[in-house]
Amino acid sequence: MWKDNDDKIMDILENIETLNRQDFPVVCPICGGKEGHLYFHMHPQVDAYLSAETTAEEAAESGKVFRIRTDLSEGETLNIGGYVISRSEGKIVGDRSAVLEGCDEVRTVGATPVIEGVAQLDILVNDHLIEIFVNDGQYVLSHVVYGKSKKISGKYEKVLVGK
Repeated sequence: MWKDNDDKIMDILENIETLNRQDFPVVCPICGGKEGHLYFHMHPQVDAYLSAETTAEEAAESGKVFRIRTDLSEGETLNIGGYVISRSEGKIVGDRSAVLEGCDEVRTVGATPVIEGVAQLDILVNDHLIEIFVNDGQYVLSHVVYGKSKKISGKYEKVLVGK
């Protein structure tokens, strides 16, 4: 067995091993659990800051971080400057193939597992990163993007910028 001079690490490890699946060893403003699943929520300060409603055009042209809220049903899409988010076979799919040209060795499509029911999306967008929080952090897709245009099309409900 591994020996630690002050035994704190071993105490932590032993406590983690005895926790129930629904208990989590840390209290954190961005992570939590529900029904045995670890959720990663948007940070509360980011949530509070990105709360001023604007148009998609103004947000895209600003060059600053912005947020899009929407839900997608089967077959619906949202295109953020060439980065395409869709609902296909019950999954939320992020496809960055159009904004990551010349990177053939890199995986360009990511997807969640099948999501039953509604898929509420809270999407953070900046020049080179798009993060999709699905159902308040049940799943999170993060993609680096390059060469994204300033055009937003498809289904969205709200576009929000910093106050």
